[in-house]
Amino acid sequence: MRKFLIILISILLLSFISGKNSSNTLHNVEMEKLDISQYKKLSQLFYADKVNRIDSFLKFSQKYYGFNGNVLVAHNGELILKKSYGYSSFPEKEELKDTSTFQLASVSKQFTALAILMLKEQSKLNLDDDIRIYLPNLPYKGVTIKNLLQHTAGLPNYMWMLEHNWKSDKLPTNKDVVRLLSELNLPVYFSPGRKHEYSNTGYVLLASIIEVVTKQPFEDFIQNNIFSALGMCHSFIHSAANIDVQSDYMLGYFRRWHRYRPYGESLHDGIVGDKGVYSTTGDLFLWDQALYDNKLISEESTEEAFTKGKIRNRWSFSYGYGFRIKNIGEHKVIYHNGLWEGFRSAISRFIDSKNTVIVLNNTSCRSMYFITKKIEQINNEDIELAPEYQIIRTAINYGYGFGIERYEWLKKKDPSLDLDEHLFAKVVDNLRQFDKKKLASIVSRLSQDINS
Repeated sequence: MRKFLIILISILLLSFISGKNSSNTLHNVEMEKLDISQYKKLSQLFYADKVNRIDSFLKFSQKYYGFNGNVLVAHNGELILKKSYGYSSFPEKEELKDTSTFQLASVSKQFTALAILMLKEQSKLNLDDDIRIYLPNLPYKGVTIKNLLQHTAGLPNYMWMLEHNWKSDKLPTNKDVVRLLSELNLPVYFSPGRKHEYSNTGYVLLASIIEVVTKQPFEDFIQNNIFSALGMCHSFIHSAANIDVQSDYMLGYFRRWHRYRPYGESLHDGIVGDKGVYSTTGDLFLWDQALYDNKLISEESTEEAFTKGKIRNRWSFSYGYGFRIKNIGEHKVIYHNGLWEGFRSAISRFIDSKNTVIVLNNTSCRSMYFITKKIEQINNEDIELAPEYQIIRTAINYGYGFGIERYEWLKKKDPSLDLDEHLFAKVVDNLRQFDKKKLASIVSRLSQDINS
């Protein structure tokens, strides 16, 4: 095996370096802009096993757990899997496509929160503002915009309120929610800032505040300033109460007597801000990347949105502004799930590794979040890079002698370590396709991704 490794690394280096000492690095070679298709083709080799395992698990989940939906997985910021499993319409057996739009349910909240932060950066509002500056008829004193963002306002549940007080045949809108809250003066659950308790009402009011500040419908502001700005061409906000806008949207399903049946229209389908965004896995990946690149708001505002809140500056809770926050080991995860009328959605972003998992389902799959966690597990298994790739990276950057030392060091930690000759041969064959400048750029970028 040692002899094989020396030969293999020698071949790699001969492919990369012309007339240089083996200890030289690729940074001495003039770089050329990488062709995206070439980079993706090579990077897929590094993630092929991971992709196959995720795909096999999803096929298993489709068969045994009833999973039906679209999935996107990114590793080190690089898209490695984007695939559909099942149907968008069961009566017609119409298969899901990349462009199939799913109701995001509570994952919609992060778009509402980001719109608020955009307005804050434009000096059109402050997070410490009393909400009655914008919605003066509300009877609730001392509630700030920040309270709404972090679910610390204690406001009554608007869904319960509508179910017990709505008398019209028309579907209620956000304006109707504000009006009823003003007229009924329902008691709060707790005084503002005293507790953290998840509240859909808060995000309905945030959408209404956006309308007051911008003097335009909530859905228009989001469409123009987020979706269009990021090229999210398959995303939109749908309110069933807006009969003038009939969007082409997919239905959610539930299973009864071995058949999938569509959900009917709900009393709450006209309300937006807490839900109502329809999107695709591809569009959500654009959103994911935009958050890393601070395309819509500053790095400071993004960090604030990703910071856990505190009750009375003492007790923290795992929610920022429209985003849930947790730690897995030493890795910070920004995530949110959604559940509404047959749709279940999940987006998980591992900030330090830029690993992302997006799962959208339209069949009330009860195993949805178990499936999401399993995909996360497979995707994150080698945040610490697999030994074979560590050896290749070391040899490429510092010379084959260092590659051998790396192998021997890893072998001491894990005596069972054995090199995958087939994988290495495949890498070599593909590397030979590229000229020296492009190859150097590929390896440099892969190395940056690996170290990020």
